[in-house]
Amino acid sequence: VQRLVKRMERGIARGESLAAILAAEAVSRRQAERLFEAQIGKPPGSFYRELRIRHAVELMRNARLPVHEAALAAGFSSQPVFSRACKQAFARTPRELLNGASLPWGD
Repeated sequence: VQRLVKRMERGIARGESLAAILAAEAVSRRQAERLFEAQIGKPPGSFYRELRIRHAVELMRNARLPVHEAALAAGFSSQPVFSRACKQAFARTPRELLNGASLPWGD
């Protein structure tokens, strides 16, 4: 799992899909799902999406990128897709994540 997480972190900047990451690491989707559920408690797709959201929020905070640019840089196809992902994962909009004093992941 640690190897896959590191690959996911590098994959965000390269725009790699989860399928490409799993293929590069020679791990089947089902095997990844079993490992992530056992060790992290969520499927790899959800975990990777949350990593991408965190990356986008960091870009908005630190690089002062507009929401739509941060969304694209984190691998989301559009700002609305990014907004939906934020709401599903953290029950907050990107702006609420950006302006919130405490982030749901503790940064």
